[in-house]
Amino acid sequence: MSTPGLRSRTPAAASLHGRLRRAAVAAAAALAVGLAACGGTDTAAPAADAGADLPAGAVLIDVRTPEEFDTGHLVGALNLPVELPAFPDQVAALDPDAEYLVYCRSGRRADLAVAYMTELGLDARNLGSVAEAAAETGVAVTG
Repeated sequence: MSTPGLRSRTPAAASLHGRLRRAAVAAAAALAVGLAACGGTDTAAPAADAGADLPAGAVLIDVRTPEEFDTGHLVGALNLPVELPAFPDQVAALDPDAEYLVYCRSGRRADLAVAYMTELGLDARNLGSVAEAAAETGVAVTG
């Protein structure tokens, strides 16, 4: 099954895509009540070059839930929750020439996201946790 807008995928990427979709459906059901209580889902922070240690043109991506993102994230990070159904489409819309620095709470979800992104040909790197990402990039945590 092909998703419009996605680049050609290897069998491993297709398998990961399917697992992400199934996990996203389950996570979306669990998050529906929490999102309604938060008053919305618009969680992407404006892009900013806030860190002296960021490579030119690098994009920070936080793959945690919107609720986690709201508790504290790196300044300028985009919130693309890996467990939500929109993640594959959001990744497909990313600039293929940019470098992506990905983080989450512990690094596990960032690892899933980076694996998926690199299978699609994107330049993505797992920075681990929020604290590890802040330490490595020099970008402040806000929220």
